[in-house]
Amino acid sequence: MIVHSADNAIINIEGDPAHPVSEGALCAKGAAAYQLVNNPERVMKPKYRAPNASEWQDVEWDWALDQIAGRVKGTRDRTFKLTSKSKVKETGPEGKDTEVERDFVINMTDAMVSIGSCSINNEECYLLQRLMRSWGIVYLDDKTRT
Repeated sequence: MIVHSADNAIINIEGDPAHPVSEGALCAKGAAAYQLVNNPERVMKPKYRAPNASEWQDVEWDWALDQIAGRVKGTRDRTFKLTSKSKVKETGPEGKDTEVERDFVINMTDAMVSIGSCSINNEECYLLQRLMRSWGIVYLDDKTRT
């Protein structure tokens, strides 16, 4: 992308005609990139809608992040599984197979998912996945198919 600015404001975004792949064309997201910065309707503060309320209200970033962190931790603590029982076949001393139930360490929660963004790069996607795995989240998607 070639970004034109004046007085610390973006005034135009266009494709780079010297790019060997796109030859100056932009995808739909690239063509709309100008609006990411210059849209007067752009939400600049976190918003919260209380249970059963019909209106959204502006809240402070510290409050919003504390709420998110508390809910993530609460859900993880409430749903975290250390082990899971599973049936496996074992060969006994006489060479006979028997089905035995065993505990396996799984350290996971299946109550949360992570959906990344198509606007993050590979390194950011990798870091997001590592963070989610460290929390025990096993359902991940990075939405890079679009």
